[in-house]
Amino acid sequence: RGITALPSSLEEAVAVFEHDPVLREAFGEALVDTVSVVRRGEIELFDGADPETICTATRWRH
Repeated sequence: RGITALPSSLEEAVAVFEHDPVLREAFGEALVDTVSVVRRGEIELFDGADPETICTATRWRH
């Protein structure tokens, strides 16, 4: 049917985001690259952390 499942991890979502030509065109190279770098930093920062630790660390951040 052409239905694709949504990414199941942040790493997978970033990869899909980076390679989507429609989003690159809409947002521009600089924004796509910046968002990707920030998200990859979060992936590295929280590698191996449980959900409660991630929630506690980021809850009031933004």
